[in-house]
Amino acid sequence: IEDQDIFAYLNQQRPPLEEGDELFYEPPAEKPFEPSAIAIHPRTDELFLISASSMLLVILSEDGDLLHAERLDPFMFTEPEGMCFDLDGTLYISSKGGRGSTGKIHLFPQQSRNRHPS
Repeated sequence: IEDQDIFAYLNQQRPPLEEGDELFYEPPAEKPFEPSAIAIHPRTDELFLISASSMLLVILSEDGDLLHAERLDPFMFTEPEGMCFDLDGTLYISSKGGRGSTGKIHLFPQQSRNRHPS
């Protein structure tokens, strides 16, 4: 997967700016997508990848087609370095600690995720 495909997807999904907002909008930095973790969804076989350097979650089909991409909240994830699923499709993302913060594991039940059907 190419970085420009991910950033084109993210820009396409960004809500339109209200009049005057462009003065205050600064596009997020587009750092290279360098995966730090990968997991395969137990029911759909989709590939989930996260990148700590670019703070992105990317979902690919079995064939490697880009299905979804989104920016991760830097206040929630200090440095996402691990990811896995349990059998019911709950997604776990671990974030390492450092410099005064502790490591965390966030869980996202299948039914709470709002994205394409899987």
